[in-house]
Amino acid sequence: MVVRRVYGWAKQQTHCFLFHTPVLQDDSLFTTSWFVPQPLVCAARTVIFAYCLGVLVTNLAINVVHGAGWNWAAYFTTLTYVGITMYFGVAAYNTAVALLVPRIPASWRQRLRMNRLQEGETELVATSAAVAAEPVREGEKGRVEAVDEMEEEIDAMAGEEIDGVEIDAIDNANEIVEVSSRASSIIYVDASRSKTMAEDHMEYERRTGVAQRSTAHQAALAAQWILYESFTCFAPLVTIVYWALLYPTSGGFAVLADVWMGVSMHAVNSVLMAVEVLALSRIPYALTHLSVLLTFMTLYLGLTYFMVAVYGFYVYPFFEARYFGGYIAIVCLLVVDIVAIIWVVMVLFHYWRDRAYPRWAAALKMRRNTGEQQTLQGPATIEASETVGCLPVEK
Repeated sequence: MVVRRVYGWAKQQTHCFLFHTPVLQDDSLFTTSWFVPQPLVCAARTVIFAYCLGVLVTNLAINVVHGAGWNWAAYFTTLTYVGITMYFGVAAYNTAVALLVPRIPASWRQRLRMNRLQEGETELVATSAAVAAEPVREGEKGRVEAVDEMEEEIDAMAGEEIDGVEIDAIDNANEIVEVSSRASSIIYVDASRSKTMAEDHMEYERRTGVAQRSTAHQAALAAQWILYESFTCFAPLVTIVYWALLYPTSGGFAVLADVWMGVSMHAVNSVLMAVEVLALSRIPYALTHLSVLLTFMTLYLGLTYFMVAVYGFYVYPFFEARYFGGYIAIVCLLVVDIVAIIWVVMVLFHYWRDRAYPRWAAALKMRRNTGEQQTLQGPATIEASETVGCLPVEK
């Protein structure tokens, strides 16, 4: 029972986050830029995704060849680069969908949507019929009796007026399905309605101009949001820690492949972060998502000391407690504090960007429109000035 309640609560919270968060209702925040055209944004994200995937696969292959594949996923650099690759993959997909789907003929989209929604309606009716066929258990009788009493009250109130509005009776009380203990809710099946769910959805789209959103689409936007906030925080952390602490004691790069991978995973990652934040993205930072980043860091610290306990292997030398008088907690607090500082800097920068960029974009658009108007009015203005110049001047 406790597991069912937790599952129901988690499902409800997930649904509220996906479908009732204002940021996730605006696809343009994830698929457009203030200054770069959307096709170029899609192309840039696709190319960056292919590059990051190539670096990641090459790094894994080299580690496996040298017998270090067993601890490949324990490095924070590797996990961060996996997050960067996943971000650009999801971002390229969302941008491509926003760019290409509107160009599909409307008749094709309506046909596909109708087939999909009709299949969903068939499953809903079948599930509801199965629920209705189940026997009513002892714990459910009270709720079923409450539903019956509610029906009787509504029937008794039929024909009366409240605030000038006449109350209609329920035409078909058999449409109310008994309570299912698994869902802990009442499922109503309107078997006599003339419109299908597909028609209702298309009517809603025609009336509001907004298409019905699927769970997969909203989940893709949410994944892009979380990955964006995590990789824009962790990429600078990787760059700072590696070049300040690890590279001076590593002895440099041995071969050209090490140079390429080392620079790509410890320097280019921050360059890609800067390009995305400054030029390609409009995604905002959410203050409540700091808990998500701290959860990621807590899980990684747990993985680090799991490697120490099981294999006796320290992923990074500064994780050894002997550097801080034997207190592992100090190491963990220092790492979390650095992440929190970077997060605060990124929040402040995004706060400035989300207010300055719209003004700059509006000024640029106004200047461009003014230039176009001057170009269009130019010949007429010159002709008028020549005509005026040809008139005789009275002395």
